[in-house]
Amino acid sequence: MDQSYLARIRAQVVEELSRSASSDQAAHEQPAVMSFYGPYYEAAAVLSTFDSKRLKPVGAGTNEESVDDVLADSVLFKDVQRNSCCRLLPEVRQDVLRQLGTREAMQRALAANPERSSDPLRRMLEAYIHGDAPEVERQSTVLIRTLAHFSL
Repeated sequence: MDQSYLARIRAQVVEELSRSASSDQAAHEQPAVMSFYGPYYEAAAVLSTFDSKRLKPVGAGTNEESVDDVLADSVLFKDVQRNSCCRLLPEVRQDVLRQLGTREAMQRALAANPERSSDPLRRMLEAYIHGDAPEVERQSTVLIRTLAHFSL
């Protein structure tokens, strides 16, 4: 494996994490931004995968948005057990996570769907949301590449 490629991926992950930590502080200093994405998007953004039939919105859902809206911005695939599941598109996920703005808001979004997949990506995503992910240097190359593609 090309070491320069891995170094670039690690740098991207570190930069994105730094940006996320900075946005936590900046969110407390900036006025609120009008929401574009609703409670179903917020729920899907903090999950590595979701089942469209079981996705619950954050807080009280609105009549203006449905799971079908989220599916239009998602990819459908089969997991390792051959079950159909969905994943929010990376660029949409980034926008929704920026909208959520803080770890606390992301944690509230996680709480809306307590039954989640058990994949390694979910565990790492939640570790970042809770602020207790291992240092990038201690993470596996495969996980780092996956996180970079996942667009945290």
